[in-house]
Amino acid sequence: MSQTPAPDELRGDDDLPGDLEGARDLIRTQVAAGYAEREQIREEALEYALDEPPEEMTEAEVEAFVDAELERALREQAERQAGFPEVTDYDRLHAAFEELERDGIVARENFSCCGNCGAAEIGEEMERHGSARGYTFFHQQDTESAVESGGLYLNYGADSNDEADWVAVGHEVVAVLRRHDLDTTWSGKLSKRIMVAVNWQRRRP
Repeated sequence: MSQTPAPDELRGDDDLPGDLEGARDLIRTQVAAGYAEREQIREEALEYALDEPPEEMTEAEVEAFVDAELERALREQAERQAGFPEVTDYDRLHAAFEELERDGIVARENFSCCGNCGAAEIGEEMERHGSARGYTFFHQQDTESAVESGGLYLNYGADSNDEADWVAVGHEVVAVLRRHDLDTTWSGKLSKRIMVAVNWQRRRP
């Protein structure tokens, strides 16, 4: 009778069976991103891993693998956070977004799943604001990319159909980000998103 590998034996970077490698990567990225609660990460990782479960593992064994990987990722993140600088790039980004919000630019972090959904939903956020002139946001896929590559892309727009107003909001967003010492790149063209170079270090609660 063959013996199923224990979770500790499956932690190598290569040759994980089924969708376990993807589940592990999801866990690591979401833990580092710092937005999702523990149980939400667990549920998403389990859903991913069990979509095509390894033939040699039972559902309970897949759950044990996910739980072990999640605990390890949380522990390693806590160790990394202990070495974070007092003010991180994320802290500067968050402060910039708060300033924009006060100045009438709705600014949302990790907002919606993707750019299309974010663009469709940001109008409700502007209505709730009450006096918004424009908006900026990055979505969940942007967060994941920032964790993995260090580049964060922002959408932006105005409460207007005038292209000049949209571009003006883009310039305002860039100016505030740079005032908060964030390395920001933008062509000034409406067809291009704003890119912020960040070392993603968001503290988990």
